[in-house]
Formats: sequence, structure tokens, C-alpha cells
Amino acid sequence: MPPSLQISDPERRESSANPQRLEMKALQIHGHSLEEYRKVYSTVVKHMLKNSSGNPKGYSLELGPQIKQRLWEVLSCPLLVRKRSAPPSTSCCSNQTAANIAKQ
Repeated sequence: MPPSLQISDPERRESSANPQRLEMKALQIHGHSLEEYRKVYSTVVKHMLKNSSGNPKGYSLELGPQIKQRLWEVLSCPLLVRKRSAPPSTSCCSNQTAANIAKQ
């Protein structure tokens, strides 16, 4: 076997040498079987790639995020909300203010 294809992890090497040790699990995407996900995906995408008269419309950069958002909604995936804190200020006046606020 070429060096780039060798398995370096001993546990993986053992399990690949003994196929009976491998535990087969069904592939799931966002908690759905592959077949369920394919159905949802094709339903969402086919619908969004047609205009109101049923004719195909071209893919655009704006459409990509819309498709992604719609898939998330249909799959009932939780929203990821990131809160971004303001970077610390480097001016001495704001540092003094922050220190005073922290004391209160």
C-alpha cells in the first residue's frame, strides 16, 4: 500500500484488518435517513428553481442562501445564534471606565 494510503491509527488498522469488528450504522443527515433527506432536498430545490409560471429559473448567488435557509426550516434544524462581544478598547479612558463599571 502506498504510504499516503496507509492507516496510521492502530485501532483503525485492526478494525480494517478485521471487517467483522466494524459496526455499520445507517447514514443520517440532520437526524433523517439518506432517503428522507433526498426527498426533502429535491422537494425544496425543485420548487425554488421554478418561477411562478412553472418555468425553470436560473441559479443565482442570492438563491443559494435562500435554498439553504429553506432546507434548515423544513428539516427543523435549530438556529445557530452567535453573540459577538465588542473587542476590548485600547484607549486609556475607556479602560478606566471599564474598571469603574467593574467595581460597581
